Amino acid sequence: MLQIEPKDCLYIGDQPTDILAAYVAGIKIFGALW
Repeated sequence: MLQIEPKDCLYIGDQPTDILAAYVAGIKIFGALW
């Protein structure tokens, strides 16, 4: 909908599945350690 390229995005997650999803999608990853 936003027509933004994955290379221009940042995914913030705190679960291993979040990291995997971002990696597979080609999105930069930031891991939140609680």
